[in-house]
Amino acid sequence: MNGDINYNGKDYSISRKYLIKHSYQGDHFFSRIESVSIDPSDQAGENVKVRGIPQIDQLYFTKIKQLNSKNYIIEENFSPLFICTQ
Repeated sequence: MNGDINYNGKDYSISRKYLIKHSYQGDHFFSRIESVSIDPSDQAGENVKVRGIPQIDQLYFTKIKQLNSKNYIIEENFSPLFICTQ
């Protein structure tokens, strides 16, 4: 995950990698965050806790929809979590 966030009025660049274990249930994925690797360029570190940044042991029940030939949206309860580009 790479991008910028605003937390408590301050802007941060984030750069993280996630190991996610998942199982497929119908047309949804049940996923659990196994580990987080925070890159040295990540400015937020461990201190920023916002909904959009997954934490270890966090659970997701998600659905992946293809938007076009290169983009996918990952949603949870019809709310977008991420947009991924292939």
